Amino acid sequence: MAPRVYAMAQKGDLNGEGALISADVIDLRSNRLTNSGTIAGRKLTLLNTESLLNEGAITGDKVGIKTTNNFDSIGGKVEAERALLVDVGGDLNHESTTMTTNVDLSHFQRSETTLGRKALFHVKGEDGQLQLSSNNLNAKGADIINDGNGNTLVQSKNNMNLTALSVGFDEKMGKGNHYRHEKVEEAVVSQVKGKGNVLLTGKNILSEGAQLDSEAKLMAIAENDLVLNGAKESRDFEEFHKTKSGSVAKVTKTSLDQQQSVTQVGTQVSGKEVVLSAGHDVKAKGIQAIADDNLHVQAGHDVDIAADTNHFKNKRVETKKTSGVFTGGGIGITFGSKSEKHDYETEGWTQSDARSTLGSMNGNIRVSAGNHTNVLGTD
Repeated sequence: MAPRVYAMAQKGDLNGEGALISADVIDLRSNRLTNSGTIAGRKLTLLNTESLLNEGAITGDKVGIKTTNNFDSIGGKVEAERALLVDVGGDLNHESTTMTTNVDLSHFQRSETTLGRKALFHVKGEDGQLQLSSNNLNAKGADIINDGNGNTLVQSKNNMNLTALSVGFDEKMGKGNHYRHEKVEEAVVSQVKGKGNVLLTGKNILSEGAQLDSEAKLMAIAENDLVLNGAKESRDFEEFHKTKSGSVAKVTKTSLDQQQSVTQVGTQVSGKEVVLSAGHDVKAKGIQAIADDNLHVQAGHDVDIAADTNHFKNKRVETKKTSGVFTGGGIGITFGSKSEKHDYETEGWTQSDARSTLGSMNGNIRVSAGNHTNVLGTD
């Protein structure tokens, strides 16, 4: 059986912060490594393993991680002062976690999902360097941040997916003649940020609402397609009431309110200079791309930049039914029933609040394509 190394933080370990492995220099080699505590090399932390699962913290002045297969960063933190180098032979799965709490009472149920642990690759030092290389990068509501002035390089041999994590709640109150139901889903987007140059490369790059930012030059370069779309948020609401009144003439009233909305959180790209490039297509919906100086969008085939679409639907239904004895009419008293119903409904799809923006504060904007350029719903 292949040897395994596990680092599990427990109360009473090496220090009060739960660090299990701590030294000036850590050089850890293993077939498989699972860390849910803290691996802290004050000067240097080196991990060389077949596969790595990090649910805790890996820190050092300089941190180097190499895996033959996958590196699963599930709510884990990898933090370096001066340099962070990660070389993953398989897939780098970089995902924040969620926590779900449930309340179940007779007339009240609520399930709420909130952000648990934020997955993070982070360089803190002034001249810090950050480099991540993998076969596929799958970031979900996770961050890659370099606070230093050095380069930030994120490379995928195949696909880079920067997607969002869904949080929110589902709440139900009352039942029968009086109830309310509300469900909300919000997006926790992924971030790639650096004070120095930021370069993202891959065969295909997909962003769903990600925030890509550099205080110097930001480049996103895809060998095939670069797709910059939005992350979805939604709200569903329904409230119903039914009341009865009267004795001789009985009146029954009902009201039903329904509200639905779906909105898109667009990808945000910013830098002193911004380059968005693809060998095949550049596609974007609801993107906000702003450069201090020049902004360049280029594709070997097509550039397609458009507004995204938000959707809303509101409905209200009111009914009133009166039955029994009525006064008035030729004989003064009548028996029977009468009903009224009023429907109010609005539905729309809007793009004015989800338009794409290409902007340059002090430079030029250049959009070039080998085939077609379509820029619609864009400021």
